[in-house]
Amino acid sequence: MSESSVAVVRIDVAKDHVDGAVVGASLPPMRFGNEIDGRTALIAALQPRSPQLVVTEATGRVEIRRTLYMATLTAARHNPLIRAHCERLVATGKLKKVALVACMRKLLTILNAMARTGAAFNPEHHHA
Repeated sequence: MSESSVAVVRIDVAKDHVDGAVVGASLPPMRFGNEIDGRTALIAALQPRSPQLVVTEATGRVEIRRTLYMATLTAARHNPLIRAHCERLVATGKLKKVALVACMRKLLTILNAMARTGAAFNPEHHHA
């Protein structure tokens, strides 16, 4: 896939709705409700584009950040892949909180890959 044909998706999450757009595509921006059916519809609408990169707005959505943070705390203790990533960052001098935020990003990247491919989690596909 050439650099110019890479699909980049921008997602803006608001309290009541989720907006999605494919950067550089002739498609108009899409808006869906911010509930399970709306998010599922957004994923279904974007899947034929085979996005290589998904960019989400990092502000707002305290509930999602809190949930992701708690999931990352659990993963940092019980998932060998995330634990090794966190321990490596702390060993290089990163603050524990900074390492956890990096692990949140890693967890999101893994989840995005799983959603994109429809595959189950396989630690052999990801490295610390």
